[in-house]
Amino acid sequence: MGTGQKPRLARCAEAFLPRRFALLVVFFATIVAHGTSAPVEAADPPPATPPTSTRPLEKALAGFNRGAALMEQYQYVDAAKAFEAVVEAAPDWTAARFNLGLAYFNMHGARGAQQNLATARDTFLDVLESDPKHLHAAFCLGLYHQHVGENEKRAIAIGANSPFGRDT
Repeated sequence: MGTGQKPRLARCAEAFLPRRFALLVVFFATIVAHGTSAPVEAADPPPATPPTSTRPLEKALAGFNRGAALMEQYQYVDAAKAFEAVVEAAPDWTAARFNLGLAYFNMHGARGAQQNLATARDTFLDVLESDPKHLHAAFCLGLYHQHVGENEKRAIAIGANSPFGRDT
């Protein structure tokens, strides 16, 4: 940069902003880019281990994320195991129970297919019992009924929980 030339940021700011705001923008950009010169007090180091009360929740969340990742990789058996552990730790977590049912439903081609489908059905029914408006569980329950040839039950499962076509 030659003598008397303004920094590039100042030139850009002046081009796009009225002159009175250009200096303010440059000032704040300088603070963001270089930080303040004020000394920063040293913070207390974090505890070596988090409090034990959050451990079960962290473990359940980690298991949920692991199960979701396994489902994305089509590893439904391992995903079901992960979600079973989550449901054991957090039985009221609806998303974990639904994903457990979804993992079992997707194992319909694996060994023990009939038992997996029955477990999926029961899981979706449990989710709907605790949350009757859980549309994903109703839809999957309808898919289950369609898969086993119970088309009338499919229509009931989806229709009873659908927000479309009924008076509320």
